[in-house]
Amino acid sequence: EELPAAIVALEAVGYKCGKKIFHDVHMESEDGLLLELHFSLAEASEKLDVVLDRVWDYAAPEKEGSFLYRMTPAFFLFHLLAHMSHHFAVGGCGVRPFIDVYLYRRAAEVDEAVLSALLSDASLTKFAEAVFRLSDAWFAGAPADDLCRRMEAFLFRGGAYGTKQQEMAVNRAKKGGRIGFIFRRLFPPFRMLSNRYPVLKKHPWLAPVFCVWRWIETLFGTEARRRTLRSWQIMNEVKGETVDDTKDMIEKLGL
Repeated sequence: EELPAAIVALEAVGYKCGKKIFHDVHMESEDGLLLELHFSLAEASEKLDVVLDRVWDYAAPEKEGSFLYRMTPAFFLFHLLAHMSHHFAVGGCGVRPFIDVYLYRRAAEVDEAVLSALLSDASLTKFAEAVFRLSDAWFAGAPADDLCRRMEAFLFRGGAYGTKQQEMAVNRAKKGGRIGFIFRRLFPPFRMLSNRYPVLKKHPWLAPVFCVWRWIETLFGTEARRRTLRSWQIMNEVKGETVDDTKDMIEKLGL
C-alpha cells in the first residue's frame, strides 16, 4: 500500500518509472542505473509463493517502532534458495548465489528444523541439498557427485543470468516437449495470465477474453511479435538430447 509513495519519492530524486510486473516496479536513474522496487517476494510459482507469502510470520522489527524488519536466518536462507531455484529453472543463476549460501550457512545460526519445514512445504528439499553439496564442493573441497557436476556445467553455460537456449531447454523439459511448450504458450496458466493482466484477480471469469487479447497483442505488437518469433527460432535450435538431459537433471533436483 506504500508503493505509490515510494515511486513518488524516487521520482523526486531523478528516477523514471518503468514497467510494473508481478513483484516489482522498474525505476531507472538519470545515469541508467536500474533499481527494482520490490513490493513482494513472489516468484510467480505457486509452490514457492505459498511459502514466501508467509514472510511476515518470520520477520520482526529491528527495534521497537522501526520500519526495518529482519527475517529469521532460516527464512532468509529459504528465500535465497527459492530465488535461486526460480532463476535456475529459467536458464541459470550464476555462481554468486552459491557463494552467498556457503558464507551464510557458516555465519548465521540457522534453525535447521524450521528451514527443513519451509523447504519441504515449497518442494525445494532436493534442490537445496544439491546446492549445499555443490557449494561445499566448490568452496570447501568436498567431493562432488554426478548431479553436482551436471549442475556445474549448466551454470557455467548459462552465465550470471542464464541463456535463452537453456531457458528453452528447461521449458520444453517441464512442459512436455515441443508440443507441450507450444500449447502452454497459446494457453498460459491462469496465474501467469493474471500477473500480466491484474484485473483477472478480481474478475477471473474474463480469462478467456484476455487469453485472446494476448494473442492479438502478440500478432500486432511489434516487440511481442519479435519476442515470439525469436522463441520459435530458439525452440528449433535446442536439440532433443539437450532437452532430455535437462529434464533428467531438473527431475533429480525436484524442480
